[in-house]
Amino acid sequence: MKRKLFGKGWLKSFWTMCATSFTGVVLLMAILKPLGWEGYMTPLTVWQLFGMCATISAAMLLWDYPEGWLERLNFSPNAFLFLNPLLRCAVVCLIVLFEGVLFGFYPLSWESVIGLLPVVVPVFAVTYAVTAVNFHWAKKNAEEINRKIMEKKTGKRE
Repeated sequence: MKRKLFGKGWLKSFWTMCATSFTGVVLLMAILKPLGWEGYMTPLTVWQLFGMCATISAAMLLWDYPEGWLERLNFSPNAFLFLNPLLRCAVVCLIVLFEGVLFGFYPLSWESVIGLLPVVVPVFAVTYAVTAVNFHWAKKNAEEINRKIMEKKTGKRE
């Protein structure tokens, strides 16, 4: 998804990602709690989770710059469609791991990484899909608006 970092729509993209991921994490934690997952929710934990989601959203917006560099490596379009979300998910996992350790949620260990994956991967997938659909709709609407403006300017219908 191509966005200009501080161009039109960056704030909307940030809040769409942040709200979707935060909602997904909280709901998934609520679902997993009765199944024996050790997550807990206190007001401080909620704010820390929101901080994680905001950091991740900012990182995903910043990711558009190295994404342009990856495109110049001439990967096939199919490989890039697989590689881009995979690398983004890896960045999310690293942020969640290190901020979780910083906030005292869990120790820095391989067990923590494995324990995070059942939460991080589904939330990432849903957030990525919602953001992609939102981006697609916004782009489609912008193209339609531009087409109508051109019709008015030229007096022609395409």
